[in-house]
Amino acid sequence: MEAQGGTDSLKSLQCELFPKLHLLVSVYLTDETLPGALSYGKRVSPTQDKVNQFLSMIDSISRINFSSQVFYVKFDDIYSEHRDVVYERIKVLFPTARIAEERLDSFQFWKNTATEMPEETELILLATNHDHVFVGESVQHFNCFLRDLGDLGPRVIGGITHWSEMVGWNDLRPINSSREGAFNFFRQTTWTIGTCVVSKQLFQEWWAEDFTQGKKIIRPDNPFGPSVSFTSAPMLIPSREFFRHLDGYGHARVKSPFAGPVRACCSLKEGEVRHQEWRRGNYFVGIHKPDLPFLPIVGKSNNFRRYCNLVFLASAHTLNFRNLWELLNPKNGGVTFFKFPLFILLGSNRYFLSKIPKAVFRATRLTNFFRGIR
Repeated sequence: MEAQGGTDSLKSLQCELFPKLHLLVSVYLTDETLPGALSYGKRVSPTQDKVNQFLSMIDSISRINFSSQVFYVKFDDIYSEHRDVVYERIKVLFPTARIAEERLDSFQFWKNTATEMPEETELILLATNHDHVFVGESVQHFNCFLRDLGDLGPRVIGGITHWSEMVGWNDLRPINSSREGAFNFFRQTTWTIGTCVVSKQLFQEWWAEDFTQGKKIIRPDNPFGPSVSFTSAPMLIPSREFFRHLDGYGHARVKSPFAGPVRACCSLKEGEVRHQEWRRGNYFVGIHKPDLPFLPIVGKSNNFRRYCNLVFLASAHTLNFRNLWELLNPKNGGVTFFKFPLFILLGSNRYFLSKIPKAVFRATRLTNFFRGIR
């Protein structure tokens, strides 16, 4: 027992020794629509105020341990009256942060920022979306994810948001985490979105040569011109949701409440920031819906409801049987998929059931494809 305890303590310590993480925030608080922006349909966020969403974002990530922080925050006229309060809130949550009253919007601006990165930086949490909030139940799990990401090498990306979409991809394979009983999904990528974790070396590669043709660029997936491109790099996707878009994913035709819009946890009232913690629970129990679902916690005893929440969240965009099997695999801390209570609860959710025909067709098509190339 003592030896086992020593091993567990060592693994826990390893997760605490995560890479030096730099926070880089660059946002423009405005109600203007981006070029080619997709509609979110009827399931829009109940909190469209951009200041409240931004305040919620910085509040949520304040739980994460950063070695350094830089904020580029620009205000449209409609929100300019809140500038001083927002800047003051940043200083309260991140006392050592550097704040600039502008947004990164040109190649040279980005290049200068990459060059001025603190020397000790290993990974960067890039936040160019004002409304992508950290919803992870465990900061330690996120720290272990950073450790896993750093172990892959100097050129890496962490896919930390749009989780329901990413976890449905076909080209993922599971790899073990430094945290006992945990795992991540792995793939190669030449693409990323504006909220991600990226290694310092790869980030600096993005800005080695000007590819923008003089166009404005506000984030890697640039809506104003050419986007960032790079040679293939390893990408990790966590086995749990870390970040959520407050407006939900209606633009990707996600209708399930498990991956739906979430209210801002912070609001500005009478010049003061007021916080109301998100409430977690089970969506299929009772009429009072929680803000976020409980998910299984690695290394803990979890009930069937938590596993159902995980399944419904993971299948909200795409039901991928292979990836779902890994999420529920007992060797990864899951449960047997067809245990009776879990199977009954899964069959009670119409959003999950609606994904099954397409998932079966896709799985059959892939099976036939691989048989054909043997």
